[in-house]
Amino acid sequence: MHNGRALSWTLLASSLLLGVVSGCGGGGGGGGGGGGASAGPPGPPPFIEHFSPPLDYQVAGGENVTFTVVPDEESGGPFDFTWLLDGAPIGGSSSCLHLFTSPYDPPQRRVTVEISTRGGPPASLVWNLNVREEEGNAPPVVLSTTPEGDVTVLSSEEVLLAVMAADRDSTSPLTYRWTVDGEALSERSAKITLAGSELGSGDHEAEVTVSDKQGATAAEKVQWKIHVTGSSGNRPPLVSAVTPPGPVRIANGTSLRLKVEASDPEGEAVGYRWEVDGVAQGESGPVLQFVPDGVRTYSIKATALDQGEPGEPSSYEWKVESATVGAPAAEPPDLRMAWDPVDTDLEGRRESLSGYLLYISRKPDDYGDPMELGQATEARIYHLSSGATYYVNVSACDVDGNESGFSSPVSFVAP
Repeated sequence: MHNGRALSWTLLASSLLLGVVSGCGGGGGGGGGGGGASAGPPGPPPFIEHFSPPLDYQVAGGENVTFTVVPDEESGGPFDFTWLLDGAPIGGSSSCLHLFTSPYDPPQRRVTVEISTRGGPPASLVWNLNVREEEGNAPPVVLSTTPEGDVTVLSSEEVLLAVMAADRDSTSPLTYRWTVDGEALSERSAKITLAGSELGSGDHEAEVTVSDKQGATAAEKVQWKIHVTGSSGNRPPLVSAVTPPGPVRIANGTSLRLKVEASDPEGEAVGYRWEVDGVAQGESGPVLQFVPDGVRTYSIKATALDQGEPGEPSSYEWKVESATVGAPAAEPPDLRMAWDPVDTDLEGRRESLSGYLLYISRKPDDYGDPMELGQATEARIYHLSSGATYYVNVSACDVDGNESGFSSPVSFVAP
């Protein structure tokens, strides 16, 4: 290879293009979309029954994402929905929102929805959206299980087991594979009902694995121990449903209503004990209205209690993050660059190329050791200093170790 071979190349600078958004049309769950104040006194913050996608979600730049929130029907209505992107209102007054991303979007976006009833205090959800450069597949994650912990049932009773899982980079359905005592079952949904009479007296183990359409399996292994007995002694209540499901992220300054449903096997009245970060709260009913005192993550636990002899109580624990609605903390800027491949030397003969070297410096003509890139014809430089000027050159090497001259030098100011 002869020195002096010039490479032609192009800088592909990251631009900060805002995603284009649109509403989904139609009203929200349980009462219709917004439209201003409604008749009647202001309502409490609505319960959030369901939402999608998961609150931490990945998408390849250029893909579209639909955000949906469904208030509990018991919250009444009609509901008003306000959507924000990185803290700025973005229009849309229904229960869902389409977001169109760009390959040059900031890598971290934050989408917030606030839901209120008749002008009352809002409930909220906050999504962290990671915009990737390229498509990929991440395995699903298990968010919560119901019930939490081991279960005791009579041989004449049934038990419902459920798992909440999420695919953080796809909205395609997940597959659930259940086994009981090592034997595979045909059920493929997120819930299963087991009869004590079919299980038989004694101890049993149920397990479920969660996978996505590409076959990636969640790392978490979900298991329950089930004790089937013929005795009807006092057993603790069993938590059967919670609202909202799984971990939650809300906007700081809003509140969250949590609800738990439990039943007692002996039909006794059920009371509840609520704790926030281990501190008992005054509420003894199935609903707690939680108001965070700052931006951080809280542990909220609801325990179902009966009037019988003390036993192992049934409980459910939420992780609730109170977050700012503005954009996540900005990462240091980076730069993507690309260049034309080298196929021949200066005399037109086919070149046996081993790879490229990239030089970057804060001073012109004062480069340190290069980055070895192999035969890739593009590179990305991370963790640049905003406002600083950088100088970049690329050279090529053949299999004999000969290095070309630099490409045409390029300089830029990091955004």
